[in-house]
Amino acid sequence: MAPPFPLCCLTGLVSADAAGTAAAFFTGLASGGALTALSQVAPKYADPQAPLAELLADHKQRQQVSRKIQKRFVVGGLVAAAAAAGINKEKEAAVPLALSATLSAASVTLTVFLIRPLNESLEAAAAAPAGKKAAGAEDEAATRGMLRQYVTLSTARTAIATLAFGSALCGVLLLNKKK
Repeated sequence: MAPPFPLCCLTGLVSADAAGTAAAFFTGLASGGALTALSQVAPKYADPQAPLAELLADHKQRQQVSRKIQKRFVVGGLVAAAAAAGINKEKEAAVPLALSATLSAASVTLTVFLIRPLNESLEAAAAAPAGKKAAGAEDEAATRGMLRQYVTLSTARTAIATLAFGSALCGVLLLNKKK
C-alpha cells in the first residue's frame, strides 16, 4: 500500500537524486544570476565618468532584488547539497555534493562578513544629505572605491557559486552513472 499523498511527495523530495538535482538547480540559478548581474555592473561601476548618484541608485536596486531572490538560491543550494551528501554518504557522489555545500557556505560567509557591511556603507553614502554629498572629491573617490571593491568581492562570490554549481552537477552525474 502506497503512503498517503503528502507523505509520498515528501518521500520523493528527500530521495538521493532529487536532493542532488535540487542542489545543482539552485546553485546553477545562483551562479547564473550572479554572472549576468556582474557582467552588467562591472564595466558600469568602474567608469569614472558615470554619475555617482546613478551608480548608487543602481546598486541599491540590485541589492533589493538580490536579497529577495539570490539568497534563496544560495541557501537552497546549500541545504540541498548538504542533504544530498548526507543521503549519499556511502556513494562517490558524496564528496562533490559535500564540496558544493561547503562552497555555498563559503559564499554565505563572504556575503555576511564582507559584502553586507560594504553594501551598508554604500547605502549610507547614497542616503547622505545633498550638502554632505558635495563635501569633496575624496568622499566621491572613496565611494567609487567601495563600488570597485563590491565588484571584486562579487566576482569572488560568483566564482565560488560557479564552483558550487560544478560540484553539485558532478555529484548528480555520479549519482546517475551507469554501473
